[in-house]
Amino acid sequence: MAHGNAVLPAITGGGLNVPAGIAVDASGKLYVANWLGASVSVFDTAHGNAALPAIAAGGGWGVAIDASGKLYVTNLSYVQVFDTVHGNASLPEIDGGGLNDPLGVAVDDASGKLYVAWGGYPGGTVWVFDTAHGNAALAPITGGGLNGPGGMVVDASGKLYVANNDTDVGNLSVFDTAHGNAVLPAITGGGLILPWGVAIH
Repeated sequence: MAHGNAVLPAITGGGLNVPAGIAVDASGKLYVANWLGASVSVFDTAHGNAALPAIAAGGGWGVAIDASGKLYVTNLSYVQVFDTVHGNASLPEIDGGGLNDPLGVAVDDASGKLYVAWGGYPGGTVWVFDTAHGNAALAPITGGGLNGPGGMVVDASGKLYVANNDTDVGNLSVFDTAHGNAVLPAITGGGLILPWGVAIH
């Protein structure tokens, strides 16, 4: 954006196989969940996007990383967790709260809450877990126009943006997680159709 959206070299290799979710950590490592690759590809953006050893993770759609280096990857009925600071060691999976067929995932470093989307039609659910207290399941988020929720992101003020992957909706649901997950006005227009990934800068 600082240079007119100039096209930069594409990132290839590294085991990419139907890439879905994407996350980047403070050191510039890029993590890409491979839906069909049963892995998370890792690239060093600070050194020419060099491919680093992939992380074995089955069939992930969504991926998120917190400030401590914990990597969260959605899987069939749970969320896999890896410690990227200590050799990508596997940590206990998150599978409570009735979690089922999770898709997108986002983490809020300020509160320690992890948000996991289920893309059901019609409707949908965003599960909430407290990573600071043993990944305890908290009250899930429903309503607010959720319809096939997928990609998600949380901003510094605690607003949660959820992409609704449905052609009849084509919007982003917005929730104020700092105030009881209150529903805020949805983001619509701009040609949104089947939105999936979402990011904020």
